[in-house]
Amino acid sequence: MFHRSCPLAALGLFTSLFLFAEVSASGQSVNANSLEPPPTPPQTSAASAVPLNPALHTVFIVGDSTARNQADLGWGDHLAHSFDTTRINVANRAIAGTSSRSYIRSGAWDRVLAEMKPGDSVLLQMGHNDGGELSGPKARGTLKGLGDETQDVTLPDGRVETVHTYGWYMRKYIADARAKRATPLLLSLTIRSIWTNGPDGKSHIERDMGYDAELRQLAAEEHVAYIDMATVEADRLEAMGPAKAAVFFPKDHTHTSAEGAEQNAQCVVAALRIAHSPLAAYLEPEEQRRSFTMQGNQFLLDGKPFQILSGEIHYERIPRAYWRNRMEMAKAMGLNTIATYVFWNVHEPEPGVWNFSENADLPEFLREAQQEGLYVILRAGPYSCAEWEFGGFPAWLLADPKMETALRSNDPAFMVPAEQWLMKLGEETAPYQIGRGGPIIAVQMENEYGDFGSDQEYLKHLRAIFLKAGFTDALLFTTNPTRGEKNGSLPDTYAAVNFGMGHAAQALDFLEQMRPGQPLFAAEYWPGWFDHWGQPHQTRPIAPQIADLETILSRGASLNLYMFHGGTSFGFMSGASWTDQSYMPDVTSYDYDAPLDEAGHPTPKYYAYRKVYAKYAGHELPPVPQPPPVISVPPFTLTESASLWKNLPEAVSSDTAKAMEMYGQAYGFILYRTQLKGAAHGTLAIPALNDYARIYLDGKLIGTLDRRLNQDSLPLDNNVHNATLDILVENDGRINSTRMMRQAQKGAPQSVTLDGKPLSGWQVFILPMTDFSAMHFHRGAPSHGPAFYRGRFRVESVGDTFLDVRGLSKGAVWINGHAIGRYWNIGPQDTLYVPGPWLHTGWNQVVVFDIGGVRSPHLAGLTKPILDGPVHKTDELPENPRLP
Repeated sequence: MFHRSCPLAALGLFTSLFLFAEVSASGQSVNANSLEPPPTPPQTSAASAVPLNPALHTVFIVGDSTARNQADLGWGDHLAHSFDTTRINVANRAIAGTSSRSYIRSGAWDRVLAEMKPGDSVLLQMGHNDGGELSGPKARGTLKGLGDETQDVTLPDGRVETVHTYGWYMRKYIADARAKRATPLLLSLTIRSIWTNGPDGKSHIERDMGYDAELRQLAAEEHVAYIDMATVEADRLEAMGPAKAAVFFPKDHTHTSAEGAEQNAQCVVAALRIAHSPLAAYLEPEEQRRSFTMQGNQFLLDGKPFQILSGEIHYERIPRAYWRNRMEMAKAMGLNTIATYVFWNVHEPEPGVWNFSENADLPEFLREAQQEGLYVILRAGPYSCAEWEFGGFPAWLLADPKMETALRSNDPAFMVPAEQWLMKLGEETAPYQIGRGGPIIAVQMENEYGDFGSDQEYLKHLRAIFLKAGFTDALLFTTNPTRGEKNGSLPDTYAAVNFGMGHAAQALDFLEQMRPGQPLFAAEYWPGWFDHWGQPHQTRPIAPQIADLETILSRGASLNLYMFHGGTSFGFMSGASWTDQSYMPDVTSYDYDAPLDEAGHPTPKYYAYRKVYAKYAGHELPPVPQPPPVISVPPFTLTESASLWKNLPEAVSSDTAKAMEMYGQAYGFILYRTQLKGAAHGTLAIPALNDYARIYLDGKLIGTLDRRLNQDSLPLDNNVHNATLDILVENDGRINSTRMMRQAQKGAPQSVTLDGKPLSGWQVFILPMTDFSAMHFHRGAPSHGPAFYRGRFRVESVGDTFLDVRGLSKGAVWINGHAIGRYWNIGPQDTLYVPGPWLHTGWNQVVVFDIGGVRSPHLAGLTKPILDGPVHKTDELPENPRLP
């Protein structure tokens, strides 16, 4: 009943307290119909004097007198007993007598926010005083409900205050905490000692004073955890009965004794564990510490056999608003786990600049998975692949020339920044491991390294970094295709295997022979494939896959589908392959012919898989959720344009043309400009061109060069003296696998030559395409050549749509500021997925940058995608002659 650190837990003392309860209980068991509650005891608002360790995470308690009252009569002053305070601060910032409204009005919430830092948590328990008066001496009441209603009231000092609903104030707490990159948790209200006789003839305690339904609705709408300590408390008190429970309420039905405060604190602790809250990772150890281990040829979850039924989804490829929907779809198909890559370039866009917010909020993704009852395989890297830009590596690595040999090696040039990244990743995610109460059961180090190298010292060093970063409470593993298992794994680290359709038995047999006696795990089974520009759309038949699933699962092996849901490589994040000595850039869609399609809709493959998983899930599958709505957008025109030539940024002077990374640029386009001295006749060459260039003389297009087609030169025949040479180069995506990644610099990494002689005196224009606020758009005839286009469309209700880009040439699209992705008229992708959460009811703005110029820029939103359109070898158009 009492925590072991509470001195009142001794049996003899409890017996004496119980005797006191018998004497006084008749006055403490309050009937629900009594007219007047007992008087409120004296309250205190004294702040905790315990200093916070700035190096530790902090859990803040924001509440009223039930959490802080007369030194130790509030549960908030007892909560630290249960936490390992060498690893986390417990800061009780509750103030007696406050409501959700008055706590903010007094400035107390602003003071908490000033203390709060990224990674912290805040337990929000407000409502006991929200039913009070709106004005008068205790002006702390709030309007009922969760809506946006308001009422102006005059305070005793003459000020006019706009009073909002209870829900409005609670949403403000949630939004403010998230803005600080902290985690808000809604806590149910403590139980009042109000008893009634039920139909069963037994006494029952009041379980809800009117806020439970609203808090649950808020939690669902705002995607925050609801910690139901009230049910835990009510169950415990009801088991005691009114007389015994009265010891905890010596003065009235709401405020507790010190013993009652300790009891409430333990109820909060129990509720955190029940909710599988990441905060449970910081609690003092208890008998039921969670674990994911191996015993013989089985995985064990909390000591019991467990078969991983996992599907891969990438949070970076899914709008945050849809994370929960995709997880629900995974559960409905029969999965108990999800796997996700962590792309380094998303989280460290510049050296030492960290991003774990909005769509990069990985801790929130982990929390939502846990709330959905899903376990997580964290594919931490530092290398990912995944047809993602540069395999997940940040482009700024390439500013160091050493990366030509150091990338994915033990060279400090690579390992120092990699260690800094992994230490940060550990700080953000290690608390979510299964051994600390979180959902992560396994953590992958590196990825398919055996296809890249064989340096065991590199892998050992990497493993040491993972352990140093705190990844010690989940299974650490590597995975490779069979051809790379020997070189890409470590003898004392668990190894999984990757394979495609038709290879299940062969791959599992290989793994069983290589690692006899260990559990079998297919860490990647490929139910589909990805698309390249100018190549046919890829699909895979269902029947052989069903046979593979039966082969894998019937052997007791664990399985991760790569992909369960592919999503979209928004913006400039699609990668590229190096196949048969050719560069092959990937399309924007990552549909992958997965069971759940790019927009989150179940496919025939989904339902076929579901029938198989239903036999192995061990429980009845939940119904398949409704996918997000889809809308059409009538055809509309981009009515404004802005020529690139008239909207160039300030130039950087450079004696020679260099790679875009050397100018601090990661993605987008780059323009090289120089003046040719005299007439120019000969071969213009861009050695190591990466990736697609349009060449202009005095603004006139004279040819294009395409790395896909191994083009890097064209004849130049110019009789005009001092002509301006412009070379506009697009980064079509960095290679995401093989050793060619080490030559992934973009633009003109080896300068530009004319008849073998380097050209000099360049003006270089950086075009990362991140800010269009300075563009000078005009109406009228569309601009010629590379240009920006702008238009808008109206929708009556939001929903997903598929932007028809068949009227465009080559470029990228932004809608309401969101980077939708690349398009190219060589196919096969003819539409771009536009998520509904990125649209507004009413008018929506579209910006397009088209490298080829568009004569008639018409767009529309379709209700179905076109991913299998006709393909062409080149984008050659009559007005764009390609020189041989």
